[in-house]
Amino acid sequence: ELASQEGVAAIHDLHVWTLTSGLDAAAAHVFIDDDADLRSVLTGLHTTLAERYQVVHATIQIEPPGFVHPTTSI
Repeated sequence: ELASQEGVAAIHDLHVWTLTSGLDAAAAHVFIDDDADLRSVLTGLHTTLAERYQVVHATIQIEPPGFVHPTTSI
């Protein structure tokens, strides 16, 4: 449902967990389309998480087209 929102090209590293009873959290990396409106995309994602899934604590990392994660070795 999140990936199908206008302006969203793809979602990866989506994590949802419970912090404590009744408090769920989410984090996601979101690739956006070239012509996407950042505010609209963020508002839509946060609204969907809150209204549909009752997740009000969410961290969304927006990634522009062409962004590549650097390879990290530990």
